[in-house]
This record gives sequence, C-alpha cells and structure tokens, in this order.
Amino acid sequence: WQIERASPVQLPASLSERCRDAFVSQGTGYSKLQDQVVSVLSRMDFYDVLEEYRTRNTGYTLDALVSLNDTVKIGIEINGPYHYIGGRNLNGGTRLKLRQVSSIECVRVVSVPHYEWEQLDGDEGRRE
Repeated sequence: WQIERASPVQLPASLSERCRDAFVSQGTGYSKLQDQVVSVLSRMDFYDVLEEYRTRNTGYTLDALVSLNDTVKIGIEINGPYHYIGGRNLNGGTRLKLRQVSSIECVRVVSVPHYEWEQLDGDEGRRE
C-alpha cells in the first residue's frame, strides 16, 4: 500500500525485504478450475500464456498471464468460491490484489468467476 499510495513513510529497507520475502514464500493454491481455464487459454491463438506468473513489484501471483504480443499482457485471475463473500461479492483480499496489480504493476487483470465459467458449454463457449 505504501507504493500504491506513494506514502512518504517507508519501512526500513531490511524490514521491507523480509516482509516481501515472507509474502512471496507462501504457496499458491491450484485448482481444477484453474487447470481448465489455463488449458483453454493455451489452445487459443495468443502469443504466449504463462501459468502462475509472479508479479515483479508486488509479489502477487496471477493464475495466468496472457501475452497478446511483445508488449501487451493481460493478467488472468480465476476466482473460485473462496474468493467471494455473500454469493457474488469479491472478498477483501481478492479486491486488494486486483487493485494493486492493476495500479502498481500496470497490468490489466481479467477475472474469471467460477459461477460464469461453470455455465459455459464446452471449449467453444469458454473461448468466447
């Protein structure tokens, strides 16, 4: 948040580094839904699809990073049921991640909600 808000108050460099190291050392979850979405993306005509992409500045992991060409990249976040509260409202952690990746990393992020993905029929519907 200090980077995002351009805060004049900064943690000491050694503490900041230790905090980031602890954050990025946490394992990421992987799901059947993520596997399905990445599989469909990989079969589409994109320049490149990277799975479990770790962002440089924030340390967040995106479920996938799709490259449309050498310079245009789109982050993909596959949001299963645990990303929501009260049905279809994104929880705070997910909202924070999406906001910070967009603002700090300058990467457009597209969310794939589980309830929309599950309603699509086969690969053709999911590619759209």
